Amino acid sequence: MFNRGHWKQLEDTADGPRVKARDAADRPTYSVAGADEKSFATDFLAGKTVEFIIANKQKPFCYMLSLPDPHGPDTVRPPYNTMFTDQASTPPPTFDKDPDGLPGWAKPEGKFQDMAQYFGMVKCIDDNVGKIVATLKDEGLLDNTIVVFTSDHGDLRGEHHRQNKGVPFEGSAKIPFVIRYPGKIKAGKVIDEALDCTDFLPTILALMDCKTAGEEEGRDASVLFTESEAPDSWRDIAFLRSTGEVSGWVAAVSDRYKLIYTTNDDPWLFDLEEDPDELKNGFTDPANREVVREMSKALAAYGEKFDDPRVAVEKVQTDLTWAIEGNVHPLQQVCRDLSVRCDQTGFQHADDRLHLLPNVRRRLPDACHQVRRPLEYRLTQSGERTTDQRNELGAARLRVADCRIRSNRARWRNGGGYDQNVAGQEGDLTAGPSARQCAGTDVPRSLHPLRSVFQSLPEPRFATDGFRRRARKPLDTLCGG
Repeated sequence: MFNRGHWKQLEDTADGPRVKARDAADRPTYSVAGADEKSFATDFLAGKTVEFIIANKQKPFCYMLSLPDPHGPDTVRPPYNTMFTDQASTPPPTFDKDPDGLPGWAKPEGKFQDMAQYFGMVKCIDDNVGKIVATLKDEGLLDNTIVVFTSDHGDLRGEHHRQNKGVPFEGSAKIPFVIRYPGKIKAGKVIDEALDCTDFLPTILALMDCKTAGEEEGRDASVLFTESEAPDSWRDIAFLRSTGEVSGWVAAVSDRYKLIYTTNDDPWLFDLEEDPDELKNGFTDPANREVVREMSKALAAYGEKFDDPRVAVEKVQTDLTWAIEGNVHPLQQVCRDLSVRCDQTGFQHADDRLHLLPNVRRRLPDACHQVRRPLEYRLTQSGERTTDQRNELGAARLRVADCRIRSNRARWRNGGGYDQNVAGQEGDLTAGPSARQCAGTDVPRSLHPLRSVFQSLPEPRFATDGFRRRARKPLDTLCGG
């Protein structure tokens, strides 16, 4: 009926239905001035649904009602526009979360908006859905009609300091799917398995005992609705992605976990059971290693089968390959040399200040050898760490996830070790004479333990004292070249 626009008022004319609200030039607007139970879009479209049901009650029918609300602008007709104005609207708990370290798709944006008009739109929808169900009941059709209430996306409305859609957070990506079909589905049935929109068509047709064309990309999930539990063969995983062809995110989702790969940021894993607010990235948690591996396999298979260009992006492919195949992380040997507690996957156990992410493979393809060799001078001949606790990698806060030195707790001194973070104390980023002597070989000054890291990256923002600054410093200044 209407191709685009979440219009607020509609009307019938001799030339067919059109947007009722108009400006002085007779162009459609989103105004709700004068809207009533006949012209407001939700009422208008629900009324058309009732008319269709009555006109076609003697034969099988399929009717899809697509309501434009709840959607901006946040306006609704009386009396819904004042129903909730007395209720205080407060931002959700995640509105004020710490933005540090978040991927691009999770960055805060926008401001919190009052919810009174939004709730009014939802209440108007609720009442009109009730009218449709009542019509089916009055016409004797209710128990022989499959009624589905669902949506195309959610709105965050302040969750994670964001307003709208388009991100993999639950408030945006998880949608309602309420179905009534007493002939086959028991009342109160809850489906815990993850489904996506492509599963809708084959599932509904199966409930109707109709054959499909066999070319659908989705799954027939009717057994989940009709049986007491999912069959052993059912795989609890679904896939979702951001809009667009290449840049953006793609995710594998189960009832408990959500694994997100992006073309611009590090991978993220949410454990929705332990972290329902989706605040913690569990991708590097050793306890999640097999979850990451299996979900990555499923996502890679999905991308190959359906030729998803997002999965084919080099960065996503690199991260997926490591997640699936990698038992030896590119910096695992460095961890071993430094006595950092890493498991066979390259994840670090004890010191959470060291983050090993798969993009290290992409950013530092040849850095391991150069990093490992000059760092050995701080180890004994047996390979054990010296008793000098200042040599601890965690104390130096080497963050390989974003390939930066976060020297918040230590500085390099000329001897090759670390000095405590003392105000006013100078340090440099060179491998001094004592460092070369400890190594048992004449390590060139240019071969600082971290120089190869610097060489493989854009100019890092470090001051000559080893602390990160906003001002960019030349690489040679930093590394003593």
